[in-house]
Amino acid sequence: MKKIIITVLLVLPLLLIYFISFAGQIFSKYNHIDVDRITILNEDNQELNQGDTIKLAPDQQYNISIKLYPELATDKTIIISNSNKNVCELSADGVITTYQNGESKIIITSKDRHFVQFTFNILVTQDDIVDFVLDKTTVSVTVGKVEKVDVTILPDTTLSENRRLIWTSADVSIATVTQDGIIKGVAYGTTTITVQSAQKPELIKTIVVNVNLDYGTGLYFAHTGSGVYKVNTQQFDLRSITIVNIDGVTIDDVWYTLDATMDATAIDSTQLSEGIIKFLVEKKWANITVHAYINETEYTDNITVWYTTE
Repeated sequence: MKKIIITVLLVLPLLLIYFISFAGQIFSKYNHIDVDRITILNEDNQELNQGDTIKLAPDQQYNISIKLYPELATDKTIIISNSNKNVCELSADGVITTYQNGESKIIITSKDRHFVQFTFNILVTQDDIVDFVLDKTTVSVTVGKVEKVDVTILPDTTLSENRRLIWTSADVSIATVTQDGIIKGVAYGTTTITVQSAQKPELIKTIVVNVNLDYGTGLYFAHTGSGVYKVNTQQFDLRSITIVNIDGVTIDDVWYTLDATMDATAIDSTQLSEGIIKFLVEKKWANITVHAYINETEYTDNITVWYTTE
C-alpha cells in the first residue's frame, strides 16, 4: 500500500504538468494570446537590453536565443530587419553570420503585433593585428642621414595596444633605427632592420639597409671613405678607390699617384705603385694619400690601413 502511495505521488506532478499544458493548448486554440515582449539572450545566456551591441570578428558565427512572451502566445512568428546585410546576417533560428567590418542595426518584430520589437546592434570589427605592410623593404641612406619607413597596420580597426611594432637593427655600427621606423646611416655598409609585431611575434618583416658615403665632388675610398680600414687578408687593394662627380669621369680616366707613410716593417712598399699593399706582419698600419689629377686639378684623400687577424 505504501509503495502505491509513493508511486502516485511521483506520477501526479507529471500528470498535472501534462494536463496544464494540454489545457493551455486547448485554451490558446480558442482564445488568441497576444505577444507582448521579445527578449534576446547571448551565447552566455545573458539577456540583452534594448539597443545593446554585440561585438564580433569578421567571418564568425554567433548564436543568440530569440524568445517571445508569454510562452503561450498564439503566433510567435518574427520579422527580422537588417540595416546592412554586407556586414552580417541573422537567421530566424538566431544564428548570426558575419562577413566584413562594419555595423548593422537588427530589429526583430512580432508578426502578431508589429509594435512589439527588440532592437540591437552588431559591430563587426577586428581588434587584433592580422598583418602589416612596409612602404619599402630596401632603404638607401647616406652616412649621418635618416630615412623614414611607414607602416600600414591591417586591419585598420586594430586596437592601438595591438599596433606596436619592435624595430631592431642587425648592426647598429652601420645603421640604427627608432621604434618609429626612422633609420639613420652610421657607417658605410649593408645591414638589415627587423620589424616584428609585439602582439603576434610570428608577424615579422625585414628591410635591407644600404648605407652610402655622402658623396660630393671629390675622391673617396670605396670601403670607408675616411677613417681606419681594417683588413683581414694579407693584401689590400688600393685600386678599389672611387672617384665621384668629377666631370663625369671614372677611375679609368684618371692619372693618380700614391704616397704612404708607414711602419717600415709593415708592408712591401714596392707594390704601392700597383695600388696594392702587402702586409708582412700583422697589427701594422700605413697612412695612404691618393693624388688624382683631372683637367689639371688635383684631388686628394687619405685613409689609414690597419692589418689585423682579429
